[in-house]
Amino acid sequence: MKRFTLSLLASFLIAGFASAADSKKIVLRWHGQSFFDLQTTKGTRIVFDPHAIDVYGRQVVSADLVLISHLHNDHTQVGVLENQGKFKVIQGLKPADKKTEWNLIDVYAATIPEFSFKAGVHVNYAQSVLRMKDGLPKLKDFPLELGGTGETVPE
Repeated sequence: MKRFTLSLLASFLIAGFASAADSKKIVLRWHGQSFFDLQTTKGTRIVFDPHAIDVYGRQVVSADLVLISHLHNDHTQVGVLENQGKFKVIQGLKPADKKTEWNLIDVYAATIPEFSFKAGVHVNYAQSVLRMKDGLPKLKDFPLELGGTGETVPE
């Protein structure tokens, strides 16, 4: 599910660069853990995995769409959003006894074999359980450009 969320974020970012001629910008904010809010070039507000974790402070966020990756308490706190009752919620995973109807049309998953990916950094490494000694920089949270501290932590 993390790959899905990161792929979705990357898609929105790429789409935003394509419309740079409109002088509108995509704004992506990180609110700790997996809580992001993304504002598209058209003003649509998408929130990912809202939480109510005290250490990150109270977030002031409104949404048009809320995406919940999985049903853990630190990913499902829609009560922290300001505009209650005015956003749609889509859950990535549902309990086994629930049927999911998303009514999505023409949504394709694909890979690009010609795209050569090489990792350049680890993010949220301060919360890591599995340490990786691969010589890549380890960031405490996220780069400054994505709303993090940009601080590195030891390998």
